[in-house]
Amino acid sequence: MAYKAPGFFWLEGFVERCDAVCVEGYPTLITRKAWAGGRWHGRCSLGSVPSLLQDRWIIPRLARGFTLLEILIAVALMAMLAALAVPAYQRARKRTQAVAVKADLRLLDDAIAQYAMENNKPDGSTVDFEALKPYIKTSSPLYATGADLFGNAYGPTFTISVSLYPPPATYQALSEVADAAFWAPFTTPP
Repeated sequence: MAYKAPGFFWLEGFVERCDAVCVEGYPTLITRKAWAGGRWHGRCSLGSVPSLLQDRWIIPRLARGFTLLEILIAVALMAMLAALAVPAYQRARKRTQAVAVKADLRLLDDAIAQYAMENNKPDGSTVDFEALKPYIKTSSPLYATGADLFGNAYGPTFTISVSLYPPPATYQALSEVADAAFWAPFTTPP
């Protein structure tokens, strides 16, 4: 191909007027008019001029693959989205763990109250975890271990009518998502 201008191509002695069109998603080239030797050549398709396929100027942009820059931009956007999503996921996970610990404290508080009523224990008396087991649901992890989901024990003994608190190590691990107001009506560790 010796010369090219928008829409015109010199091809071995005759000029073609071409327009790029897209048929069912596949780019093709269809010649509107072809002039050869002073007469109209008629319509011809891209298949009749295979040398045009090699010219990147003619083949529409959609027919080629992605450039390295486009791929790098897509990867950078995905990395930015991941950078935003991962901390939010970790925070939500910690908040869920704090809710589970607070639910265990409620179970223990109810078990202590039931134990005190059934056994006529006065305020201030102590009770160990083994005595509370009949008042805790047997299918709960608390019943099996007596500890929270981090493995920190709630305490070997509990005092009746004294507010419970989460284990100090658990409170410290969850402090960024669960402040003192979150643990109410329970207290913070001493």
